Amino acid sequence: MSVKPSSARATGTLLALSIATALLAGAPAHAVDTAATPVPASATGMTGNNTAPNGPASSAPQDTTDTERPQGVPGPLKLLSKKNEFAAAPASEGAGAPISRSSVIARAKTWANAEVPYSMDAYRDGYRTDCSGLVSMAWNLGTNAWTGNLDTYANRISKGELRKGDMLLFHNSANPVKGSHVVLFESWTDSSMTSYIGIEQTPPHAVRRVIPYAYFKDSGSYIPYRYKNIVEDAVSVTPTTAGVYRPGESWFYISDRNGNLAGQTPFGAP
Repeated sequence: MSVKPSSARATGTLLALSIATALLAGAPAHAVDTAATPVPASATGMTGNNTAPNGPASSAPQDTTDTERPQGVPGPLKLLSKKNEFAAAPASEGAGAPISRSSVIARAKTWANAEVPYSMDAYRDGYRTDCSGLVSMAWNLGTNAWTGNLDTYANRISKGELRKGDMLLFHNSANPVKGSHVVLFESWTDSSMTSYIGIEQTPPHAVRRVIPYAYFKDSGSYIPYRYKNIVEDAVSVTPTTAGVYRPGESWFYISDRNGNLAGQTPFGAP
């Protein structure tokens, strides 16, 4: 049996590789299986609504088709045996009572984080799981409002006055049940005020995402409103000075942190 020298075997191998490469290069794109194994959302650290678990909302593609959002009619809370998903509110923030801006956003995020399915017939925490139900829940109205009467719980404001916990409302009188929508405003994405982070209940489920102002469609029909019972968040103040009041002189003497006199002012009568 004859044995080819090593150089001949090497030449044959290179020739075979060259032919294979040429065939693959000339083959149509669909002839090569390039499908990649999908990466689960948990592996990327992103949630189902493309929002970092504890970070800002990410940009969302603009809607290319009109989305119907059928909403239910106004009505009382639907009592459920299941415990509320969000933490119990303090007694001072009972249904219909003043509520802080941060509390409004925290309540709304419970539905967005849980990706509560959109439905005009289902209820969660006593509220309808449609767009107006989410705002009713976030504001802790104690009743299920709809886009046709949410404005009665709020005062109209300008675009420049929007702050977290306010809403952008579009009530379409021509198609009030299926053609209306409302979004909860969280914050501007930058100083240009051309887009904002909004929390909304929209098919297929509640989301927190970046939205172009005022909305993807019918932008000119969305009106900013502020809940009448919303209050500013408490500001934590760290004392930087100390003072002494001398009633015999009716003067306050203010010191700095080093104990030096920083200022004085009269108050009252000796």
